[in-house]
Amino acid sequence: MASPTLALVKVDAHNWEACAWLQVQERQTGFVFTAAFSLAQCAYVPELLPFAVEVDERVVGHIVLKPDDKSSWIHRVIIGADYQGHGYGRAAVEAAIALLVETTACREIMLAVTPGNETATRLYHSLGFVATGEFKDGDAVYRLALNRNSSQAIS
Repeated sequence: MASPTLALVKVDAHNWEACAWLQVQERQTGFVFTAAFSLAQCAYVPELLPFAVEVDERVVGHIVLKPDDKSSWIHRVIIGADYQGHGYGRAAVEAAIALLVETTACREIMLAVTPGNETATRLYHSLGFVATGEFKDGDAVYRLALNRNSSQAIS
């Protein structure tokens, strides 16, 4: 049996509703905006690019990127409550990093984590993100420095 295939697919007329209906676990609601809010924000902030996180063509999550040739951002990551615990969050962030490395000349990838969101903090640390000591809108900022010669994260 083949392992599931995860893909980041641009949000469009075919998958936006599945993205909008995604909900996280109740204990996580204070850490992330709703998927519906996230999609609405993308409609009015043109530099934000929304993607559905699909596994075998089923929407399991939603990720928003803010690509830039200097400093790109992973703006939001949402994995639906029913799909958590299967490694989809890690795989989605890894796919987002790969996409940003492929499509921009960025030297770093940034993201922000709400204080107290230990699950996300552990995930991002395990992927090489380091706390900058800065805060953005109350959230702790993390940075992944890139070695553009080899497209690998560096410490």
